[in-house]
Amino acid sequence: MSELQQTLLWDDWDDINLSTPERRIERLEILLCQKVYKGEDISECLQVLEYLKNRTTQQKLESVFFRRVQSQLTSTRGK
Repeated sequence: MSELQQTLLWDDWDDINLSTPERRIERLEILLCQKVYKGEDISECLQVLEYLKNRTTQQKLESVFFRRVQSQLTSTRGK
């Protein structure tokens, strides 16, 4: 079965596992491919993908910032 045929079988949302961010992004990518294949407007899907990309980048930056602040607080307490 080709990937496109397999994708077309995923129209039933009840059978789709959306429990992780990776699975939700995968489903969005499939939806985007389906819309392109059908010739539908994909602008909303692209906006969501851009949001997810920005959110992921922001979360990584926040994590780095938190670790840096935590490290500075730890080093100043030890003095």
